[in-house]
Amino acid sequence: MLPALILQPLLENAIFHGIEPEINGGHILVSGQYEKNQLILTVQNSNSKNLVHREGNKMALANIKERLTAHFQGKASIICEDKEDVFYAIMKMPYITQGDL
Repeated sequence: MLPALILQPLLENAIFHGIEPEINGGHILVSGQYEKNQLILTVQNSNSKNLVHREGNKMALANIKERLTAHFQGKASIICEDKEDVFYAIMKMPYITQGDL
Protein backbone atom coordinates (compact mmCIF):
# COMPACT_ATOMS: atom_id res chain seq x y z
CA MET A 1 0.00 0.00 0.00
CA LEU A 2 1.47 3.30 -1.14
CA PRO A 3 0.27 6.89 -0.97
CA ALA A 4 -1.32 7.78 -4.32
CA LEU A 5 1.00 9.37 -6.90
CA ILE A 6 4.05 9.24 -4.61
CA LEU A 7 6.42 8.71 -7.56
CA GLN A 8 4.99 11.40 -9.84
CA PRO A 9 6.75 14.42 -8.27
CA LEU A 10 10.06 12.54 -8.24
CA LEU A 11 9.71 11.75 -11.93
CA GLU A 12 8.73 15.34 -12.70
CA ASN A 13 11.84 16.53 -10.83
CA ALA A 14 14.00 14.02 -12.72
CA ILE A 15 12.74 15.38 -16.03
CA PHE A 16 12.95 19.04 -14.99
CA HIS A 17 16.42 18.90 -13.42
CA GLY A 18 18.09 16.04 -15.28
CA ILE A 19 16.64 15.73 -18.77
CA GLU A 20 15.26 19.13 -19.83
CA PRO A 21 18.43 21.22 -19.38
CA GLU A 22 20.62 18.96 -21.52
CA ILE A 23 20.74 19.10 -25.32
CA ASN A 24 21.20 15.33 -25.55
CA GLY A 25 18.74 14.50 -22.77
CA GLY A 26 19.71 12.12 -20.01
CA HIS A 27 18.44 9.07 -18.23
CA ILE A 28 15.90 8.14 -15.57
CA LEU A 29 15.81 4.78 -13.82
CA VAL A 30 13.05 3.71 -11.43
CA SER A 31 13.65 0.61 -9.35
CA GLY A 32 12.10 -1.13 -6.39
CA GLN A 33 13.15 -3.83 -4.00
CA TYR A 34 11.89 -5.63 -0.95
CA GLU A 35 14.32 -5.87 1.93
CA LYS A 36 13.76 -6.69 5.62
CA ASN A 37 10.01 -6.03 5.48
CA GLN A 38 10.58 -2.70 3.74
CA LEU A 39 9.80 -1.48 0.25
CA ILE A 40 12.64 0.59 -1.19
CA LEU A 41 11.82 2.70 -4.25
CA THR A 42 14.62 4.54 -6.02
CA VAL A 43 14.46 7.15 -8.75
CA GLN A 44 17.81 8.03 -10.24
CA ASN A 45 18.46 10.50 -12.99
CA SER A 46 21.29 12.26 -14.71
CA ASN A 47 21.99 15.47 -12.85
CA SER A 48 22.51 18.42 -15.14
CA LYS A 49 25.31 20.81 -14.27
CA ASN A 50 23.95 23.31 -16.80
CA LEU A 51 24.27 26.63 -14.98
CA VAL A 52 21.61 28.26 -17.18
CA HIS A 53 18.97 25.97 -15.67
CA ARG A 54 16.96 27.52 -12.84
CA GLU A 55 16.84 26.12 -9.32
CA GLY A 56 13.73 24.42 -7.99
CA ASN A 57 11.93 25.39 -4.80
CA LYS A 58 12.28 21.99 -3.04
CA MET A 59 8.52 21.91 -2.49
CA ALA A 60 8.04 18.47 -4.11
CA LEU A 61 10.54 16.79 -1.77
CA ALA A 62 9.07 18.51 1.28
CA ASN A 63 5.57 17.36 0.26
CA ILE A 64 6.75 13.77 -0.23
CA LYS A 65 8.38 13.77 3.22
CA GLU A 66 5.15 15.04 4.79
CA ARG A 67 3.02 12.47 2.95
CA LEU A 68 5.30 9.58 3.90
CA THR A 69 5.31 10.69 7.54
CA ALA A 70 1.53 10.97 7.64
CA HIS A 71 0.85 7.70 5.77
CA PHE A 72 3.35 5.56 7.68
CA GLN A 73 3.31 7.37 11.06
CA GLY A 74 7.00 8.31 10.86
CA LYS A 75 8.22 4.85 9.80
CA ALA A 76 9.14 5.90 6.24
CA SER A 77 11.82 8.17 4.84
CA ILE A 78 13.18 9.73 1.69
CA ILE A 79 16.88 10.34 1.24
CA CYS A 80 18.35 12.35 -1.64
CA GLU A 81 21.94 11.94 -2.73
CA ASP A 82 23.95 13.61 -5.45
CA LYS A 83 26.84 11.40 -6.56
CA GLU A 84 28.96 12.64 -9.45
CA ASP A 85 26.50 13.18 -12.33
CA VAL A 86 23.62 11.14 -10.91
CA PHE A 87 20.89 12.25 -8.48
CA TYR A 88 19.23 9.57 -6.32
CA ALA A 89 15.92 9.83 -4.46
CA ILE A 90 15.51 6.77 -2.23
CA MET A 91 12.23 6.15 -0.42
CA LYS A 92 12.06 3.51 2.30
CA MET A 93 8.71 2.49 3.75
CA PRO A 94 7.17 -0.42 5.60
CA TYR A 95 5.88 -3.18 3.34
CA ILE A 96 2.13 -3.15 3.99
CA THR A 97 -0.45 -5.18 2.14
CA GLN A 98 -4.18 -4.58 2.18
CA GLY A 99 -4.51 -7.59 4.50
CA ASP A 100 -2.32 -5.81 7.10
CA LEU A 101 -4.81 -2.97 7.50
